[in-house]
Amino acid sequence: MKKTARGLLALAFGMIGATRAVAGIADSPLPVLAVGKPTLHLYSVPGVINDAGTNLGTFFLCTSTTTASQQVAVELLAANGAVFAPVNPLTVNSGETVIFATATPAGIAVDRNLAALSFPKGSARILSTSKALICSAFLGDLSATPTSMTYLTIVAKTKQKAAN
Repeated sequence: MKKTARGLLALAFGMIGATRAVAGIADSPLPVLAVGKPTLHLYSVPGVINDAGTNLGTFFLCTSTTTASQQVAVELLAANGAVFAPVNPLTVNSGETVIFATATPAGIAVDRNLAALSFPKGSARILSTSKALICSAFLGDLSATPTSMTYLTIVAKTKQKAAN
């Protein structure tokens, strides 16, 4: 009986150890933006690119819609779902707009450069300590005179409504 119990216990621990930790846009742990305040995953952005070869970068513009300041951050995730860049939140005051970017372009004043490394494809999570935040995102040319930009879809957390 003891042998059977030990065997089952060993099997159970073996199975626990064999399970793969899943990481991604929906289930990676959220970083702490402000001690004592919960971090909220407000939006997800698929199609993030920072590629020196194509001269494309991704820009995230967020505006506070509250009367109090809040912490806001953009977290990049690689194509496989792994967190790519450390989170460096910005304090966003009432009515203020900030710009996060995957690279510092010519001609656009960026408040936070998210990654100096090439980031060929992936996604991002827009995080805050308040729900009172509106954001947009676009892919843009990083050259001195931007020649192209395209809007990126922003998804409320992980739920996207189908287009009609």
